[in-house]
Amino acid sequence: MREKKLIHWIDRPKNNHILISFSTPKTPTQIQEELNIKKFNLKPFLKRRLISCLNPNIYKGRLYVLTNKARKLLNISNCKSYDQKDWDLIGWIMGSPRQRYAVLKTFAADSAKRT
Repeated sequence: MREKKLIHWIDRPKNNHILISFSTPKTPTQIQEELNIKKFNLKPFLKRRLISCLNPNIYKGRLYVLTNKARKLLNISNCKSYDQKDWDLIGWIMGSPRQRYAVLKTFAADSAKRT
């Protein structure tokens, strides 16, 4: 019974588009821009354990991806492993361009002084 309700919920067009978009690691902001959604709530997807966070320890730039359960329900193959990468660094790079620019600018100035 519970599984049928979940499948029915996933089959809604908006939920289906959102879940398919999370087949690769993305931030919620990227999904909003990609699908032109004004408001987007992750809680229903997290509560049903359809998506999981790859870097839960950081505040800005969290990346989410489909769980194996969601891939099975959507008939999406699980071809990539997302365990070997540094998702904290990747999320930081994607989530805070201003900070990244300041750090890279400072690093470039320091390296120029050393040479």
